[in-house]
Amino acid sequence: MFCSHCGHDQGSAARCPSCGTSTPAAKDRDAQWQLPYSGWWQRVGASIIDSVVVAVPVSVVTPRSLPLLTRFVIEMLLLVAYNVHFLSSAQGQTLGNRAVRTRVVDARGRERLSVAQAAARPLVMQIPGMALLISAHRPLSVVTNWAQQIPANSQSISIPPAVSHAMTQFLGVAVVCLVISLLDVLWSLWSPRRQTLHDKIVGSLVVKVSTP
Repeated sequence: MFCSHCGHDQGSAARCPSCGTSTPAAKDRDAQWQLPYSGWWQRVGASIIDSVVVAVPVSVVTPRSLPLLTRFVIEMLLLVAYNVHFLSSAQGQTLGNRAVRTRVVDARGRERLSVAQAAARPLVMQIPGMALLISAHRPLSVVTNWAQQIPANSQSISIPPAVSHAMTQFLGVAVVCLVISLLDVLWSLWSPRRQTLHDKIVGSLVVKVSTP
């Protein structure tokens, strides 16, 4: 259980060991919890910091010859491990959360996230990106094969129907994925509890804390 005053994880103690605030009865705890929900820009700032923290090691360690989808999967696995390590801990904060002074908690009891919730959160966030990369495989193959068959001295180029169809399909999927990603990011602007779509799916809540 987190202290309603400073946000410190006090376990089952009747008084917060950090600030000394008494813990309300279980039935009154939710009503008395007044930690404000995280602002939209705080969420954006934390996401940018966490993305850099994860992406930089992946870009340095993985060979450039690896396919884009393989690099994405490696980065995804590292992102899941990163979130599980930090968000299921007593603090419930990634490095990005600490920088902007927010904490991710369970939306139902405002305790720390479970390991399953912490793992599912980045996976749900990245579903549109994964779908886009998977859907891009066939169109890119079709376009690449067609481009390799074009003579070097060709004066005019006509796009075959198969290539045009593949490109149209990919653009359609790209638009859908983009809309879903934007909705997820912007949903907290009008959500009563300032939750994004991935927060609602995994049952998480982002709140402000007074200390990093």
